[in-house]
Amino acid sequence: MIRIRIILSFLFITIILGLFLLPRGVVDNGGNNLNAKELGNDRLSDSISLSIADAHEEMSDELKVKINSLKVRLEKAGQSNSQSIIDSLTAIFKSASQFDSAAIYYEKLVPIYNDEEHILNAADLYYEAYSYAMNRERASYLGGKARLYYSMILENDSTRLDLKNKIAMTFVSSSNPMRGITMLREILQADPENENAIFNMGLLSLQSGQYSRAVEYFKSLTELSPDNMQGQFYLGLCFYELGDELRAKTQFELVKSMANDPTILATVQSYLDEIN
Repeated sequence: MIRIRIILSFLFITIILGLFLLPRGVVDNGGNNLNAKELGNDRLSDSISLSIADAHEEMSDELKVKINSLKVRLEKAGQSNSQSIIDSLTAIFKSASQFDSAAIYYEKLVPIYNDEEHILNAADLYYEAYSYAMNRERASYLGGKARLYYSMILENDSTRLDLKNKIAMTFVSSSNPMRGITMLREILQADPENENAIFNMGLLSLQSGQYSRAVEYFKSLTELSPDNMQGQFYLGLCFYELGDELRAKTQFELVKSMANDPTILATVQSYLDEIN
């Protein structure tokens, strides 16, 4: 399971979203056909991707030496020998939480193998990088790349609602954010108990200031999955924003009993201190 990043996910949504009201009915201006070529259009230039891949100022000198050595080996290696080198580069970048660089180097394997495993791995790396992006320009680029590769898989298997959820969220930072809302609602029409879509709609409602609507989503989520710590936390945050301190306190105490991550515990305690 991917490590819960409560604070990071909230900060990310805060940065890339404006405070817009989500209408009950949404018009999808972009259509709903998940065409790979079209979904990958909202990207920046190759020069931008290279600048992302080479921004390693925060890495240790030891890791930089390893990376440079692997780059030299990659330049000399043929396609048949590139997998292990790229895997090593990807692992180093992931260990340093530089998922954008990991994605850009791993992507080189996609045209070599052109199979679902490599396409999905590239998509997941770009999506992980997107989830950490701290400005709209970078989020737009990384989200576009994730959409491109996820849509390649969906063209062969349209039942993958997990991938549709991720595509929908990448649209939030694109030039057509309402398309993402439309996709999430379509997922819920097909699967009313889809936890990912419920969570995402709750998060977007929370960020747009629609706290009562967000409560409805997070209540549904926590009823379906009581162990979902993110859902429990955000339900508490909704109550807090609505001024319902009693229910907010109950929720935050529940999250505190569930968590062992120091960052999460400190954040929850900060809300409890404000309430008390």
